[in-house]
Amino acid sequence: ADFEYSGDRVTVKNITLDSPAHKGGLNTGDEILFLNGLRFLKEDADKLKDVLLLDQAYEFIVSRLNKLE
Repeated sequence: ADFEYSGDRVTVKNITLDSPAHKGGLNTGDEILFLNGLRFLKEDADKLKDVLLLDQAYEFIVSRLNKLE
């Protein structure tokens, strides 16, 4: 996934079809609020590829169309 930022807020800009992020339920336009119960900010997105493992499950809480998902 590619992200865009508004201050510290992180929004999914683009998502690759059939990628782990897409299969996990992330969509273009989702604002990522929490990852595994911790607030998700721009500084976290910058290092996301270095800390996520493909064989691990992660819980994202996102704002999608003004609803928490």
